[in-house]
Amino acid sequence: MKIISNPDYSQQQELLERPQQERANVETAVTDIIQLVKENGDQPYLPLQKNLIRQN
Repeated sequence: MKIISNPDYSQQQELLERPQQERANVETAVTDIIQLVKENGDQPYLPLQKNLIRQN
């Protein structure tokens, strides 16, 4: 997470224009992760972590 203190007006506008993920997409991803953990314990965390690192 990046903390931004006292951004100027143009930076405020840029921050407000960031694309937001749709709630349905987030809920689907969370549901999938919870199901993986229920089925396999902590093992799903490693592939998920690698996926997140590649996306960022």
